[in-house]
Amino acid sequence: MKNILTAAMALSIALLAGSLAWLAYSIQGVTREVPGVMTRVDDIVATVPLITDEIPPIVTEVGNIRETVPAILTEVGKIRETIPPILSEVEQLREALPSILTRVDAIQAQVAELEKQLPLITDTVNTVTHQMDEVLPRVDRALGEAEAIRKDIPGILTRVEGIVADAESIVGRASQDAVTGVFKGVITSPYRLLKDAGKSISGSLFSTKGVTKEDEEKIVEAATALLQDLDQKSVKWSNSRSKNSGKVSVVRTFEDAGTSCVDLQFDLKPRSGKKEKNVRTICLDSDGHWQVR
Repeated sequence: MKNILTAAMALSIALLAGSLAWLAYSIQGVTREVPGVMTRVDDIVATVPLITDEIPPIVTEVGNIRETVPAILTEVGKIRETIPPILSEVEQLREALPSILTRVDAIQAQVAELEKQLPLITDTVNTVTHQMDEVLPRVDRALGEAEAIRKDIPGILTRVEGIVADAESIVGRASQDAVTGVFKGVITSPYRLLKDAGKSISGSLFSTKGVTKEDEEKIVEAATALLQDLDQKSVKWSNSRSKNSGKVSVVRTFEDAGTSCVDLQFDLKPRSGKKEKNVRTICLDSDGHWQVR
């Protein structure tokens, strides 16, 4: 037993000696590392002032950032409020996509059908183009005639308005004998003068041979319009085709043996030649028609 204790003690002493040797070795290693650590400490100490100098600007920048944070948060809140409507709109678009795609398919089918019909359409266009080449000269002539008609329209409309206005006035005063005697022929046969008295007026008024049939009609239309409203005193006429123009004026109104009569002066300004004028007496007959005496 004594030998065992001696051996254990010797072993313990040996282990203790080994531990002390390892400790001495470790301390020696640490001692070797101390100069490097001290060098690093010196470097760190030298760097600290530089870092300290950088801290105030960083703190200032952080303060500025903190000041902008509320505005950013507000903007984020607004964006979050707009997200639900956007999502709703997206949802509606997604729901509408199937019908849109269906229409696109239908349109594509129609396009394919049109492509099949393109040759026929091309032939039709070529035919129409050929026909247009034939029609265009006629269109030019028609436009010229339309322009002439457009120039005549204002005078015609003025006369029509005069006829309507006088008709309403005359119907309202039908019980007045004097007025009825003057305008009876206008109501019962407003264009009787044009048919029955046209040759009597235009055929014997002027010696100029350049007066056309259309001029005669315009002269009688002017006379008729004037008889429908004697307050006008005169009515002008013109013919863009013959380049002739003139006017019809009231000289006087009177009664002859109980018959209402009007002296009308007809002025002619021909395209070439001297101006002419003549006076004709027009009276109402027993049937209430205007007749040239």
